[in-house]
Amino acid sequence: MTPTPVTAETLLEGALYSLQEAGRLVVDAATAFDNKSHVLGAASAAFAFELIGQHKILLELWEKAVNGETVTVDDVAASTRDHVERQKAGQGSLTMRTDRNSGLGKLLAARNAARCRLVHGVPNGIRTRVRP
Repeated sequence: MTPTPVTAETLLEGALYSLQEAGRLVVDAATAFDNKSHVLGAASAAFAFELIGQHKILLELWEKAVNGETVTVDDVAASTRDHVERQKAGQGSLTMRTDRNSGLGKLLAARNAARCRLVHGVPNGIRTRVRP
């Protein structure tokens, strides 16, 4: 059986639909957290990350198709089948730098102190360092 090719346009549409659905799930996660439904919020956020990963994978396949490589339905299925791989692809990081006396600086310091207390058992009286 001859493999069925997928057009670059179809791959791009799939990537955009994945990103759109991820956005909807982020809104659902925020709503669930606001309503104290933390498990549902966490699950919705995890699925959103997975769809962001699918978006990135489909963009990589789209780039191959735009550059003249043949991408087949089987290629798409194989690339997007594994939940763990989609989750990994959806991971990202964010670095925030701010003045420690700004509102954001104070918020980040408080969050960091709370994490230290929660994760490491650091007592309340110990302050954490926020870089200027």
